[in-house]
Amino acid sequence: MTKAKRSSKREKSSKNKPRLRLKKGIKLSKHDPFKALVDEKLIAQALWECLKENDLEGAIEITNAHLKALAAAEA
Repeated sequence: MTKAKRSSKREKSSKNKPRLRLKKGIKLSKHDPFKALVDEKLIAQALWECLKENDLEGAIEITNAHLKALAAAEA
């Protein structure tokens, strides 16, 4: 059985890559997923969509995420 050949070149590190810059005038908004997870109307809409699509796993996942966010908000 022969050995697999390896490349003699080393891969470049991501540290050496230039950073990306946004164009001037572009503004970013911060996204807070915690707000969405405690928003009862948004959670209800997401659950309804899962139930309409017969996606039980999605509904369970949404419910678990919502309950964890509520528990973190109380702590």
